Amino acid sequence: MFRVVVGIAAAVLLFFHLFLFRRHKKRWGDRSWFALFRIFYWSLAIPAIAYLLLALFMGRSLFTIPAEGVWGAFYHLQAAMNYPHIFFFPFYFMLLLIIHLFLIWPSRIKSKIKTQSKTALSRRDFLAKSTSAMLTTLDTFPLGVSLFSLGGMFLGSRDILVEKIQIRIANLPSNFEGLRLVQISDIHIGNLIHENYLKAAAQIIKGVKGDLLLVTGDIIDNNNYFLPVAARFFASLKEAFPMGMYGVLGNHDFIMDGEEVATQLTGAGLRMLRNETLWLGRGRQTINLMGLDFPPVPRASHHRRIKYMQKFFAQAKKSVKEGYPTILLNHHPSDFEVLKNEDVDLVLSGHTHGGQFMFSQNRESPLALASNWYRYYIGHYEENGRQLYVNRGLGHWFPLRINCPTEITVIELTS
Repeated sequence: MFRVVVGIAAAVLLFFHLFLFRRHKKRWGDRSWFALFRIFYWSLAIPAIAYLLLALFMGRSLFTIPAEGVWGAFYHLQAAMNYPHIFFFPFYFMLLLIIHLFLIWPSRIKSKIKTQSKTALSRRDFLAKSTSAMLTTLDTFPLGVSLFSLGGMFLGSRDILVEKIQIRIANLPSNFEGLRLVQISDIHIGNLIHENYLKAAAQIIKGVKGDLLLVTGDIIDNNNYFLPVAARFFASLKEAFPMGMYGVLGNHDFIMDGEEVATQLTGAGLRMLRNETLWLGRGRQTINLMGLDFPPVPRASHHRRIKYMQKFFAQAKKSVKEGYPTILLNHHPSDFEVLKNEDVDLVLSGHTHGGQFMFSQNRESPLALASNWYRYYIGHYEENGRQLYVNRGLGHWFPLRINCPTEITVIELTS
């Protein structure tokens, strides 16, 4: 399925560029500067198409190239090409606007002034001018889209919102009244989430004064080369959480080597829960903290993933202390469809990033794009007496968020 999607994207992108370039050549091909424009255009277009074609042949293994040693240079090259249309094409569209502002439109205005007459426009002239206006809009529309995207990229994806929510647990022991859980998810530490961003996030996380840090997967983006960065991040948070830090693996953590991710992060102070349940005590009272792995299989279907999750849950359930509430860390929120029928009080998930595009605050609206694919994808849900909270993510794998900022969740437990 991955190759099908990539193949379609490559074909659409290629035809788009051929169409757009033919239009430019037809209109400006006789200009002295067009030869330079041709070089500029295709130097931006070809890397993007080449990257998609490479993904078409290599599949998901394209993302698992080691980032060090002999392959290191190639990994960083393909990583740099990963988002060429986002990072490079805005400059093309800006150049296009400059050409219109200083070369195309002035000459048209000058010509119009010279030939303007007081007679009414003929039907033919009107249609010609309307067509010209439409084509000019076609040329400049991508610029607007790019500027909108850049705003979302550099503003929306950099905002970190602290969401505070109170969740009622019916059988919550009195010693845990007011317990503050801090949830983060989907950090995607890699080429686009670097140490400067993590240092700023760490200061915010420390400032919320939580008792317990819970991490719901996708800590690494796609390459274990960045594990030392992740380890330093969590090591810097250790002193801020008196009851400890706990996490589970997400699908991205398994792209290269999930076992290595779990081992190194546990060594840094983030205790990874691998289909197991721990008892967290306050005085003589306890709550159960359970964590489930993401199925370590490539391209697992929804049905296959659910089967794995049920198997993992059955394994972790053996250690549950009866009569006390259970908080479950599970990366994929769609699993709540099954977990809401189990003896679990609160499920914490991530994975969806809230969709990253929210054109409506109504999460059931088709304009909240993730609602078209997910039933549970953002915020708090309660069904069948069970509760789910889906974190929007502290990072991203694609640096564009619209009305859906990154999130640190502070959950206060109450009875």
